[in-house]
Amino acid sequence: MTDDAAAIALVGLGNLGLPMANRLRERGHEVVGVDLDPDRRAAFAAGGGSATTLDESSPRSVLCLVVPDDQAVTALTEPGRLAGLVRPGGLILMHSTVSPALAARLGADCRSVGYGFVDAPVSGGAERAADGSLTIMVGAEADDHDRAGPLLGDLGSDVIHLGPPGAGSAAKLANQLMLFATLAGAYEAMDLARGFGLTEEAVLRVAGTGTARSWVTDQWGFFDGLTRDYDAAGVTDDHRPWAKDPAQAVRAAGELGLDAPFAAMITERLPGLIRRHADRRGES
Repeated sequence: MTDDAAAIALVGLGNLGLPMANRLRERGHEVVGVDLDPDRRAAFAAGGGSATTLDESSPRSVLCLVVPDDQAVTALTEPGRLAGLVRPGGLILMHSTVSPALAARLGADCRSVGYGFVDAPVSGGAERAADGSLTIMVGAEADDHDRAGPLLGDLGSDVIHLGPPGAGSAAKLANQLMLFATLAGAYEAMDLARGFGLTEEAVLRVAGTGTARSWVTDQWGFFDGLTRDYDAAGVTDDHRPWAKDPAQAVRAAGELGLDAPFAAMITERLPGLIRRHADRRGES
């Protein structure tokens, strides 16, 4: 690893950020976890990590952003805030799910003042974050991609360079829309099968060897557990991926002049379906 990644500030020790920070430490990187929540800082410190707040953080060579949305990313990349988090000439890795337009703008703005910038949203969940097998969708100029490559390789088993900043975020929105469309359909399918007296286990046995097999059916119950984790962490409903990501896709499509009726329907319907299923499974 180059000297550029000798000291990393990772902002956002949530469901993905915490295992990512731990993974980087395990790979020998010096990592400081940054979070407003004292419980999250304590969780990182309990594993041997060093944690601090935004106000107390000092500039590092590499800044990893694992915060929820456009608003959080924008606040952290304001010139005054950014200068307190990353050293001049440092490298910024944005792992958040944001609009492609914001990622492209940030890439241009950061490079114009001498920072490297990599739009690098991830997919795979906390378990794959912990073992370094995430899929990472990269939008970056070639020099920044090369510079970040070894670090991204410690976090992901599939690191895919798709184009300049904005390309990674566009791929992440597409991935999320496919995932949540499948999940919404699966919940409705289970309701239909249940109405005819079938159990979920029976339907999953069929789907597991049939044409409906998908990550959703292979990992059935994943979103029940994630709902409980978010409940315990106090994450509000509008900041959960199945609420904010389809809504982000609707806005991005609108910016392109495209119609996105399925994304709009998923935005409206899926959060309730996930909550209902998680509550039902919690009672069983």
